[in-house]
Amino acid sequence: MAKSIKKVLEGLQDDWKDAEVAEGKKKVPDQEYVAKIQSMEVELSKNSGRPQVKTVFEIVEPEKYEGETVFRFDGLTEQGMPYFKGMAATLGIELPSKIKLLQTALTEFTDEFDGLVEITVSTKDGFTNVFVNGISGEDEDADEDADEDSDEDADEDSDEDADEDADEDSDEDADEDEEVLTKKSKSSKKKS
Repeated sequence: MAKSIKKVLEGLQDDWKDAEVAEGKKKVPDQEYVAKIQSMEVELSKNSGRPQVKTVFEIVEPEKYEGETVFRFDGLTEQGMPYFKGMAATLGIELPSKIKLLQTALTEFTDEFDGLVEITVSTKDGFTNVFVNGISGEDEDADEDADEDSDEDADEDSDEDADEDADEDSDEDADEDEEVLTKKSKSSKKKS
C-alpha cells in the first residue's frame, strides 16, 4: 500500500513544486459590526467534546468586511449557559423549558428572523469573542418615534419657545436612549 501512495505523490511532484502559498481567510479586526445570523447549531466541540451552540454571523456593515463570517461558541455547561441565555434574551429567542428541544427553537428563530444584529468582535489571549449588543435599528426606531412626536408638538404650537422646548425634550430623550444602549452593551459584554 505504501508503494501506491508513493507513486501518487510522485505524480503530484510538478504541482507540488509550482503551488504557491494561499492566503488564509482574513480575520476581521476588533470592532463593532452589523451582521445577519446565518445559523445557530447545537453541536459538540471538536476539541473538548462539550455541547455548545455555534452561531454564525455574516457581516453586512461596514461594507469593507461585507460577507465575512464570524463565529460565537456558547458552551452548554453550568458556567456557559447563563451567557447563552443572555444572548438569547437580547435577540428575543424563546427558549424551551427542555434543553433537548433547543435545536428546534434555534432553527425556528433563524428561519423567522430576518433582521440584523449589532455585534462586537474582540480578541483576547488569542481567542476571538463575539458579543451581541442588540438588534440593529431598534434604538433608531425609538429615536424616529421621538422625533415624530416632537414634530407633532411643534406643529400644534407655533410659538418659537415651544419649538425650542420640543427640541430640548427630544435631545433629552436621545440622551436617555444612548445611556440605555450603552448600559445594554456593557451588560451584554460582561455576560459574554
